[in-house]
Amino acid sequence: MPSSASITDITSPTQLTTLLTTHALVVADFHASWCQPCHAIAPLFASLATTHAQPHRLAFVKIDVDAHQALARQYSVSAMPTFLVIKRGGRVGDTVRGADPGRLRAMVERAAKEAREAAGGSAGGAGFGGAGRTLGASGQGGAASSSRSVGGEAGWQALVRKLGSETAGRAGRGGEGWGDVLVRFLVLYFTSLFSLVPAEAVQASPFSVKNKGR
Repeated sequence: MPSSASITDITSPTQLTTLLTTHALVVADFHASWCQPCHAIAPLFASLATTHAQPHRLAFVKIDVDAHQALARQYSVSAMPTFLVIKRGGRVGDTVRGADPGRLRAMVERAAKEAREAAGGSAGGAGFGGAGRTLGASGQGGAASSSRSVGGEAGWQALVRKLGSETAGRAGRGGEGWGDVLVRFLVLYFTSLFSLVPAEAVQASPFSVKNKGR
């Protein structure tokens, strides 16, 4: 029976499960060696597989119903040939029973279109997650992100300056206690955590040892 490099001859249920995990759609040809209509339409199936197979999107398989009776029962195959479009996860879409070239061609073309559209939707979603949210990027998206970050930082810096002034005042009246040391550590930690340039922010902080007493 003619085959194609684009067609996988299923040798175990696990092999089919793997293909259904790695591809959006699988077109399956349930056939039998004694089935003359299966032999008659096999060249068309091979040609369609060569034309429309898409790596990680659309796969074509042949399943011998005598060798894999459990799979035939699982997919309710009762006549040969039977062609199924099986979607990721095992759900069956289109079905063609019998050697009908026109219906088989139309089914495969629909499956190929669906696989391309599914791949295009995934690519579009990935692209949406990239540009426009990088800090400092050009364009309105980058400016909006930057302005939100700067606004949040300004509020934090105001709090740091206030605490710095209070701690400096206490230091001038008699030195720091252990509570002041703890406050200094925590504020410097959060200053570096939320700042765009952590090292510079820590050095500029009124809590820095270099700035102590200024």
